[in-house]
Amino acid sequence: MQEAPGDLSPEFQEMLNVTTRQYKDGATGETSYHGQMSILYSILKDGEKCRSHVALVPENADAVDKANAYISLGRILVYEKKLDEAITSYEKCLEADPEHEMALDEISWCCYHQKRYEEAEKWFRCAIALEDVDFESTWEGMGLTLAAMERYTEAIQCFHKALELDEDKRNVAYYEYLIGLSYSRENDFYRALAHYFKCLDADPEYAQALNNIGAMYYEHESDIKKAIEYFQKTEEAAEKNEDSQTLQLVYLNLIKLYNLLSEYDLSELYNVKLLSILGFPVSLSDEEEEDDDDGCEEDEVE
Repeated sequence: MQEAPGDLSPEFQEMLNVTTRQYKDGATGETSYHGQMSILYSILKDGEKCRSHVALVPENADAVDKANAYISLGRILVYEKKLDEAITSYEKCLEADPEHEMALDEISWCCYHQKRYEEAEKWFRCAIALEDVDFESTWEGMGLTLAAMERYTEAIQCFHKALELDEDKRNVAYYEYLIGLSYSRENDFYRALAHYFKCLDADPEYAQALNNIGAMYYEHESDIKKAIEYFQKTEEAAEKNEDSQTLQLVYLNLIKLYNLLSEYDLSELYNVKLLSILGFPVSLSDEEEEDDDDGCEEDEVE
């Protein structure tokens, strides 16, 4: 999703000046001017100015100008976290230009984040079908959408495609993790483990993969010692990266396993850590035992 606005750079100010000058000189028509300015102000995350220009693009404008206005408004609504309204605006953009590649990508992600997975799949497929367009992020989004719909075999194929398109290899660990997680959801222990290890080859401190390896060793191999080893590595990595969500998860897992081993002092220690990270500091003497369940918790991607 979109980031917060930054300061107006001299280069961007010049773009605004040039667009305005071309309009005043008659090189750009009034409707096109407002469409172009709405795009520029959407990039700046300036909702008020963007909306003022969008309002001046009439319904009978040509497809390019209407698409510019609607995608601009959609981006402002995303920035304002009004995703349902943003989706409506992107739909209007796509009515004007059904092959607008950026609108297709952006509406797809909006639908995914709103858990409107069938719509997300439809729009991602439209983006993938475009000629000469092969975005890594589109394949990632399609994979995440299919995984959310529990269609893991198809999701794995999409993550592999995103991995192929990751030319600078910045996201290798992330995609290998997603592939491993998908195999885990199919109860394919060995393939899941293989891809989690590939994730760690790319990033040895990838805490979610470390946690999930620990969970799998416990659940599939009943190897508590190995599971604890990986949970301890998870704790170290998550603390280093200040990853409080994964810390909560690994503390729960260590509490369960130390209770199984009757290592109650260690279980108590991690319960105190858990309560502390949740904002409820307690001393060891105040701690109450956690209820156990059957398995350890795996980290996921939302």
